[in-house]
Amino acid sequence: MTRSDVTSGGRGRPEGNALLTSGEVFAGFTIEKLLGQGGMGSVYLARHPRLPRQTALKLLNRELFTDTEVRARFEREADLAAQLDHPNIVAVYDRGTEDDQLWISMQYVDGVDAATVDPRNLPPERAVQIIEGVAGALDYAHGMGVLHRDVKPANIMLARSTGGHRERVFLTDFGIARLREDSTHLTQTGMFTATLAYASPEQMTGAHLDHRSDQYSLACALYWLLTGIAPFDAPAPADIIRGHLQLPPPSATARRAGLPQALDTVIAVAMAKRPDHRFASCAEFAAAARQALSGQTPQLPYIPQPAPTMVAPPPSQGQYPASAPSYATPLATAAPAYTAPPQYPSTRGAGQQFPPSGGYAAAPSNAAVGQPYSQVNQVGGYSPPNSGVGQGFPQPMGYAPPGPAYPPPARRSNTGLIVAIALIVVVVLVGAGVAIATLGKSDSASPLDFGKPPAAGTPAEPSTVAKAFPEILPQGVDTQFGFGSGKGYHDKTCFLQTAKSDNKVSSDDDVPAFPKWQTGWNCWGVPINEPDFIAVAFASPEDAAAAARALPSNTKSTERNGGKSYTTYRWQKSGSGFPDGFLVVSFESDPARSSYLFYAKVTLTDSQPDSGFGLTQSKFKSWFAQLPL
Repeated sequence: MTRSDVTSGGRGRPEGNALLTSGEVFAGFTIEKLLGQGGMGSVYLARHPRLPRQTALKLLNRELFTDTEVRARFEREADLAAQLDHPNIVAVYDRGTEDDQLWISMQYVDGVDAATVDPRNLPPERAVQIIEGVAGALDYAHGMGVLHRDVKPANIMLARSTGGHRERVFLTDFGIARLREDSTHLTQTGMFTATLAYASPEQMTGAHLDHRSDQYSLACALYWLLTGIAPFDAPAPADIIRGHLQLPPPSATARRAGLPQALDTVIAVAMAKRPDHRFASCAEFAAAARQALSGQTPQLPYIPQPAPTMVAPPPSQGQYPASAPSYATPLATAAPAYTAPPQYPSTRGAGQQFPPSGGYAAAPSNAAVGQPYSQVNQVGGYSPPNSGVGQGFPQPMGYAPPGPAYPPPARRSNTGLIVAIALIVVVVLVGAGVAIATLGKSDSASPLDFGKPPAAGTPAEPSTVAKAFPEILPQGVDTQFGFGSGKGYHDKTCFLQTAKSDNKVSSDDDVPAFPKWQTGWNCWGVPINEPDFIAVAFASPEDAAAAARALPSNTKSTERNGGKSYTTYRWQKSGSGFPDGFLVVSFESDPARSSYLFYAKVTLTDSQPDSGFGLTQSKFKSWFAQLPL
C-alpha cells in the first residue's frame, strides 16, 4: 500500500499529518516503524527502495510545507550536512518532496541521544570522551566552512555497541547551520532558534559568528553531561540570557564532587564572553578537558575570572560520590569516537526518537539509580534544559517547562507556537519590537511579565520617562500595552517594566527594592564591560526621595555631569569574584525629573583592569561624568 492510497474526501492525498504505518511506502521507502515525533515533524525507520540498508526518514509536517522559512531551514539541513563526510557526523543521503511533504533520508543511528543519558551514571571520563568525538566533528565542519549553531546534548547521538563495533558518537541536526561566509540569514529570528541554554553570547546579541560560537555551546554541553544541568538554568528566559551575557559559568565542581578544579577553569575559558579568549579549536578545548581530568596542567589561552562556588538551594537530590562508582571502564586514551560503552539507563526509548508532544525530558529519577546525586541548582524545581532529540527537530526555547506551581501554556497549533516563540525571542534578544504573547507564568520580574502602565500625562508614564532621558532610553517605543523594548545608550537593550504589587523593577537580587516605584526602563546586555542601568519613575518627588533614603549603606556625594551637579549614592558589594559597584542618581534640583532615580551597576575590575568584565572605579566615575543625562 502506498501513501497515496490513503485519501481524504476523495482528494487523493493524506489526511493532515496522519502518521505512516508499517509496510506503507513513502517516496519509495518502505516504512518499518515510527522512531519519534516532534512539533515540526516525524522520523521513521525505513528500508531503502533499492539498497539493502535501513535509513532514518525525516518528514516535515505537511502544514509547514508552505512556510517558506521553515522549508528553507529543512532543505538547508540536508544540503549542508550532505557536504560533510566525517565518521562523527550523521550522513545525509537524499532529500525530496512527496505529496506536499518534505523529507530527508539520513543515516540511521541505533542508539540514544546524549540528553537521555542520566549524568549520575555517566563517568566524567566518558563525558569528556563524548565531547572529544563531537569536537572532532565540529572542527571538521568548521574546516569546511560550516557552523553548526545548535550544539547541545540532544543533538549528540550515542550509537550502541553492536557487531563487535565500539560505541560511536555522532553530531546531528544541522537544521540551523549555515556557511561561515554566507551572510544571508534565513529569517531575522533564525539565528535565535538555537536552544537558549546552550547559545553563545554572540548568538544572543546578533554579533558575528565563527567557529568559537560552537565551542561555547560544546562547553555548555560538557557542563550538562557532568552535572545534569545547564550552566545558567532558570525558569525565565531573561535570566538565562543574563547569565550567558554577564556571568561567569558557575563551578561544576561545586555541583559534582570529585571533579578537579582545573576542569572549572577549562570550561570557563571555552565559555569566555569574548571569543578571542576561548580555545583556538574545539579539539584544543577537548584536549584541555582531558588534561584537567587526568590531573595534568591544561594549556590555556586565557586565565578566566574565578567561577562562583556557591549555588542556590536546590531540591534535595542527595550527593555525588567523591569518586565514581564501578562503571564499565572507559578507555582514557582511546580514539575519541570509539570506545567500549558503559550501559546507560535512558529516560526515553532507543533510536532516533522525538520526545512526547510536550517536548521536554523529565528530570532524572533517583529511584532508578542506586548512586547518590549532588544538589543540582534547579531553580524553582525545573528540570535540566535538555529538550529535543538527536536527528529530531529542536525545541526553540532551551529550558524545561514549569512544575505544578507554573502550569504549562495551553496547546496551540505548531505554527502558532513557532510564531509566539519567535516573537518572545525577538523581544528578549533583539529589542526590535513588542511581543503579544505569554509563556506560562513567567518570573514576576522578568521582561515577559507585564503590569499596567501609569496613566498618560503622569511623570511615570513610560514615554514621558523615556523623553526625560532622550539620549539614554529608547524613543518612540509603543508602550500602550505596558511592555516594550528598544536600544538604549551604547546599545544596551532596554525593557519596560511596570509595577505590580509583588515585584521589583529587576530580577537581579542586587537591585534595590525602590519602594513605590511605578515605571522602570531596565537596560542591560552587551557591551558587558559597561554598566547596566535602570531609569526608575515614581508617582511623586516625595516617593523618589523616600526610595533614595531606603538605599543600602552608601556614600552620598555631589558629582558633575554635563556642567550640572547631581546628588549621587555609591556603594560596593563583594562576592566570590570581582566586586560590583553601584550608583544611584537623584534629581531633586531638576523639577521636571524630580520623580525619577537613575541606577547603574558594573563589575569593578581594579584587580584585573584588562579582564573585559567591567570597569575600574575611576573609569566607572568617568562613565557617569560622560553619560548624556
